[in-house]
Amino acid sequence: MKFCIISTAAVESSKKGYKGIERIAWQIADWLGKNGHDVTLVASKGSEKGNFKLVETVNPGYIVPGIIEKEEEHIVEAVKILKSESFDVVQVHQHRFYLETFWIGAKRYEWHIHSWLPPFPPAQNIVCYARSKSHSELLKSRFMREVNYMYNFIDINDYKLERKKEDYLLFFSRISKEKGAHNFVKICRELKCKGITVYRYGSKSEQVLVVGGAQASGTGAASSSPYLQAPSEFAGECPTGVCPY
Repeated sequence: MKFCIISTAAVESSKKGYKGIERIAWQIADWLGKNGHDVTLVASKGSEKGNFKLVETVNPGYIVPGIIEKEEEHIVEAVKILKSESFDVVQVHQHRFYLETFWIGAKRYEWHIHSWLPPFPPAQNIVCYARSKSHSELLKSRFMREVNYMYNFIDINDYKLERKKEDYLLFFSRISKEKGAHNFVKICRELKCKGITVYRYGSKSEQVLVVGGAQASGTGAASSSPYLQAPSEFAGECPTGVCPY
């Protein structure tokens, strides 16, 4: 089959390094190419070559107030290069599905949604994929349209099995339901191990997870918000007031 896989323009696409969607798109393209498919990967300039045709569009980076402007420029450049091509599948891994994508001919258009609540395009002939079952249910309930789910492709050979473990778990993500944060807390409590969270700088006051109900804010007054109100250096709470670990 002939695939066109469109990554984001935020950073370069490659097999390894500090990246999320870009790494996933690269590994999907490389795996399909290794298995005999004709694959084109659309990515930002400086991306790594692999078992596919690499189409480089724009310099990687964000533009204030977000990624949107750079992403649109990215897809416009891709259309200029690929509008005479015809694919079996165009697989989009951008934060938005731009209607300009339809200028790239294909029998099937897929949008692999990596963000929480993206703006959905009006076109109904796009097959949508969320990243997990809970993510799929969230999107279906909000947008009232069919959303399948497909877990992210990860090459397990990139992660060496270490049988000797430390007594902690690492959660590296935005702290929210669709990312599985509550499952992480539950596992830590059941295993009686330390939990370490890594999150975006400056986001702690908005993303600290509360287990066991709402807590009063740092001023001592009860909070009417269902979320914890905390200063930026707050590192979590013990719901009972006594930490058993």
